[in-house]
Amino acid sequence: MIIKGKSRQNGGQLGKYLFDNYKKENEMVELFEVKGTTSRDPKKAILEMSLAAELTKGKLGLYHASLNPEIGQNMSREDWLKSLEITEEKLGLTGQNRVSVIHEKIGEDGQKRQHMHVVWQRERDGKLITDSKNYDKHLEAQNEIEKVLGHAKTLTPKEIKEEVTQCYNEAKTGHEFINKLKEKGYQVGKDYITEKGGKRDFCLVHPDGLKSDLVRQIDKAKTKDVRQKLAGVELPNAQTIGGHEKRSNTQNEKARREGLINAAERENTDKAKKRAEQAAENFQDILREQEQEKPKELTKQEKFEQRLKAFRENSQESGKAKVVEKAAENKQDATGKELSSFEKRLQAANENMKDFSRERNRNRR
Repeated sequence: MIIKGKSRQNGGQLGKYLFDNYKKENEMVELFEVKGTTSRDPKKAILEMSLAAELTKGKLGLYHASLNPEIGQNMSREDWLKSLEITEEKLGLTGQNRVSVIHEKIGEDGQKRQHMHVVWQRERDGKLITDSKNYDKHLEAQNEIEKVLGHAKTLTPKEIKEEVTQCYNEAKTGHEFINKLKEKGYQVGKDYITEKGGKRDFCLVHPDGLKSDLVRQIDKAKTKDVRQKLAGVELPNAQTIGGHEKRSNTQNEKARREGLINAAERENTDKAKKRAEQAAENFQDILREQEQEKPKELTKQEKFEQRLKAFRENSQESGKAKVVEKAAENKQDATGKELSSFEKRLQAANENMKDFSRERNRNRR
C-alpha cells in the first residue's frame, strides 16, 4: 500500500477532476462514500467542505489523499473502508466530513489497478487541523494497513536500497546475487535505456514494477564492480522484462495536463460534431418549410379562370360605382328642387307680412 496526500483548496476544481476528468482516463469511476456533508452530491459535498475554510484564517481547507494497494491485490469494500479509517486516524482527521471514490485503470503492463481518492474537511471548531509531518503519518498508516490486511510490506526507497545492498554484499557470485534478488521479488536486466535516452549497464525491476538503475541501489558500489560480479551471468534485455520508471512531480503534472487537454479536445470534437449535425437538421427543416410555403404552379386553364374571375369582380365593382354615382346625382337634383319650392313659400310669406303691416297702419290712422 502506498499513500500520498497533501492539503489543498479549490473544492470545485477537485470535484470536477475526480468525477469528470477521471471518467475519461479510467476504466471505472465508482463513488465509495459521502459522509457528514449536507449535500449528497459528491462534487457539491467537496465544494461545501472547501468553503468551510472561510471560517478559519487559513485557505487550504481540504486534505486530499490517494491509497494505492499493490498490483494484483484484491480489495473488498471492508478492506477499503478499514484502510480509509486507519489513514484518517493517523492524520488526525477522524470524525471529519469526507468524500471517497475508487478509480480503476489499466496500466502499461495491461493489468487492472485500483486506487482510492479520499477528500477530508480540515476545518474543525473554526480552526484547520494540522497537516505537519504528513509523510511520516502516511508511512505509519501504510504499515498498519498492511499488517491488519495481511499484505506484503511496501518498502521505502531507503529500505529497498538497504535490501539490495545486503543481497549484494552477502552473495559471493553473480548467480547467487541474482537468485537472492529473485527470492525477494526483484528482476535484473541488461542494456537499460531510460525514458530520457540515458544508457545504463543494468536495470532493477522492483516487486511493484518500478524500474531503476541497479548500481544506484547498491550502497558504495561502482558500475565496474557490479559489471565484474555479474560477468558470465546471462541476463535478459531490460526492455523485455516490463516495469515502468518513476515519474517526477513535473512529469506527472505534464502527463495530467496532456490527459486533460486530450480529453478537452475529444469533448470539443464531440460538441462540434453535434453542433454540425444540429445545424444540418435545422437546415433541412428550413428547406421543408420553404417547400411547403412555396406557391403551387398553376396550369394555363387555371390561370385563365383566375383572370376571368378577376375581370368579373372588377366589372361588378365598376357597375356598383356607377349606380352609386347616379344615385348621388339624383339626390342632389331632388334637394335642389326642394330648396327652390321652399324659397317660393318664404317669399310669399314675406309678401303676406308686408300686406298685413300696411293694412294695420291704415287702420291706426
